[in-house]
Amino acid sequence: MGKTASIILVTIISLLFSVTVFAEVFQWKDSDGNVHFGDQPPISSNVKPVDVILSPTTQLSALTSSTENADSGEPKNSVKKKIVMYATSWCQYCEKARNYFKNNKIRYIEYDVEKLLKRMKEFKKKGGTGYPLILIGKKHKMHGFSASGFERRYKS
Repeated sequence: MGKTASIILVTIISLLFSVTVFAEVFQWKDSDGNVHFGDQPPISSNVKPVDVILSPTTQLSALTSSTENADSGEPKNSVKKKIVMYATSWCQYCEKARNYFKNNKIRYIEYDVEKLLKRMKEFKKKGGTGYPLILIGKKHKMHGFSASGFERRYKS
C-alpha cells in the first residue's frame, strides 16, 4: 500500500473513532408522583429535558434526590435560590462544594467546563477565572468555595 493510501486509511479510522454520540434524557413524574428518567418518555406526561452531567454518581444523587411533601408537592428543605456551579473533576474546592451541598441537602446544577465547550464559554462569559464559579440566585457570584462565604451569599 502506498504512502497516500496509508494516510487516507489512518485518517478515516481516526474519524470513525472520534464520532461522539448524543442522546437526549428526559425527566417526568408518573401518576403516583414518582420521578423517572429515560430517553423515551411516555407521550401523555409533563416531560422536560435534562442537562446530563458526566461526573461522579454522588453528584447525580445531589441533583435529583428530594423528598416530596405530601401536602404541598414541594420538596422538603426546598432551595430558595438556584445554585449553578461551573467546575472541573480535579478541583479540590469544587469537591468541597459538592460535599457541602450534599451534606446540607442543597440542590444544585453542576457543569463540567472541561467536557463541554458550551459550558466553558458560559464560564468565561460570566467572569470565571478560577474554579469553581458558583452562581447563587440572580445576584450573587462566588469564585472558589468556602462554607461561610457561600452561606453569607445564600442567606442574603
